Amino acid sequence: MGLYKRGDTWYIYYFHNGKRIRKAIGTKGDASRELTAIRARIDNRTFVPPREDSFDDLVKEYDQAQAKKSGYRTEKYYIRLVGEYFKGEVVQDIDVKKVEDFQTYLADLPKAGGGKRGGVDINHHMRVLRSIIQKAVLRDWITKNPADTDRVIRPSKGKGRTQYLEIEEVGRLLDACMPHLYPIVLCAVETGMRKSEVLGLRWSEIREVTLTDGRTAPMIFLPKERTKTSTARRVPVSAALNAELKRLKEAQTAPRVIALNSLVFRLPRPRKALRRDEAKPHLVTGPLKDIRAAWDAAKLKAGIDAGVHFHDLRRTFRTHMKRAHVDSFILNEIMGHANPKIEATYTQINNDQLVEAISLLPTCHKTATSEMGKVKGPEGRNPPALVFTGAEGGI
Repeated sequence: MGLYKRGDTWYIYYFHNGKRIRKAIGTKGDASRELTAIRARIDNRTFVPPREDSFDDLVKEYDQAQAKKSGYRTEKYYIRLVGEYFKGEVVQDIDVKKVEDFQTYLADLPKAGGGKRGGVDINHHMRVLRSIIQKAVLRDWITKNPADTDRVIRPSKGKGRTQYLEIEEVGRLLDACMPHLYPIVLCAVETGMRKSEVLGLRWSEIREVTLTDGRTAPMIFLPKERTKTSTARRVPVSAALNAELKRLKEAQTAPRVIALNSLVFRLPRPRKALRRDEAKPHLVTGPLKDIRAAWDAAKLKAGIDAGVHFHDLRRTFRTHMKRAHVDSFILNEIMGHANPKIEATYTQINNDQLVEAISLLPTCHKTATSEMGKVKGPEGRNPPALVFTGAEGGI
């Protein structure tokens, strides 16, 4: 019976029924206290065998809880990989070394599209692993979470994705879009809505609002069930997008097409269906679920980088709005960004903006000598620099 150190972690060992048992504890103090408690239980003949709880059960429980939340479609991928790696493990046997090995495994695991796995993706998996093990900590199965950020150094997230399109590139892309893709791309670049929000847009969500001066304007009201953050939000509609939406609505309500649902964006080609009361076919349109082929074709025709994602149109919207000096708080409301720090990821700054910003300095910041010596004070001497004083005359 005793304790020892391996790396930065302290372990204890003892014997029970002729079997040597080892446990990773953490700090030397925690290991010493745990060993003292075990020795006391053995001396009093009240020894309790160590717990051996299944990690698989925790994964299953976590998966069921996450399935009820938005964003589960992505989350389940991380849960599956964590569950497969630690399949059959006992919670109490997972230590810092095994967590570090898992992180190394993720770094070496090839991506489906090729290339090296980034720090953001690895951190998502590590977050899920920590959340699963934390349930064992809350139930007093273990004393400390081996996946805590203060015990395992995680890879840098980097700057994140910064891809966006310039105004001229957006114009080329719109010109290259097929007829059914054009209004979808236009809606994305002029509202900043996510792809799922655009494709799921319904006519009932577009309504007129009355402004304080009596004018009316179109507005998109996204219900909380269709947003990533589960928060309802309002998205203003530009004049160009409003004209395109009116054109779509007129085309869909034409006598030759019978609308069976209220989706704004439909399949590019009508399909034949049978009426319920007779065998005569009529033309209907269905929901548009996949635009990847048309999107890739438009990028190729417009000469846009093949690596541009549809979600980059959302980043494009915020970048152009910010360059137009739209307030960050208003942009957060339109785009549904709950965390103000996300602006650093979604807004890209170029050299032109930096030079423009410095040119906006008030003229009172310039001294009389800033005119390259052209302005002189009394007796031809340069006047003293301006001094800004406080209420009491101090600096």
